[in-house]
Amino acid sequence: MCPICPSAGRSPVPRALPGDPANSAARTGPRRLSPRGVRRRVGTVAGSEIDVERGVVKWFDARMGYGFIVDAQGRDVFVHRRIVRRAGRRRLEPGEPVEYEAEATPRGIKATRIVVARP
Repeated sequence: MCPICPSAGRSPVPRALPGDPANSAARTGPRRLSPRGVRRRVGTVAGSEIDVERGVVKWFDARMGYGFIVDAQGRDVFVHRRIVRRAGRRRLEPGEPVEYEAEATPRGIKATRIVVARP
């Protein structure tokens, strides 16, 4: 037995699969947020509809790698650097209009995809 790895030599513990009903912590998937009046349906993916919402960039710090978008209801939506990079941008300017998809997380609302909208 290794002093650093006390579990060395033991059989691995089986883990429950994400869709396994025996796993009480199984995620059912992200909850999509879509306030009325500011969404537009852009299509379907595997039978589920995609809602794109509009908002305005509150602030974004490229050095820290994150920022916030304000939605039509005044809520802050977290946006990470990698989501901005997927949109082909390196930064977002304050006051810039964007269209985005969002999901609810335990820590708040976060953008999962953004498109910089033309004013």
